[in-house]
Amino acid sequence: MFTIGVIIFFVCAYIQFRALNRLAWRRSMFISLVAFLIAFIISLTPHTAVVRVLVAIFEIFGWGFLLLVTYGALNHMGSGKWRPMKSSHK
Repeated sequence: MFTIGVIIFFVCAYIQFRALNRLAWRRSMFISLVAFLIAFIISLTPHTAVVRVLVAIFEIFGWGFLLLVTYGALNHMGSGKWRPMKSSHK
């Protein structure tokens, strides 16, 4: 499950990198990574029902934001306004 999550994260990050400008991409990655980091830090505390709920909330927030921005990036790419990769061949 962890491996699938890592693969999905990197695929979403790549799609966003291709479609968004640098500042928007950095902001998106910062917000998503902070949500996952907070969930991880909270999960290190003794396991109670409140901890499980808080970890679930922050994981849902992190994945939800990441997938929402990726959906917007895919729509942006579909409109033809995205930034294509620079070719090294001239």
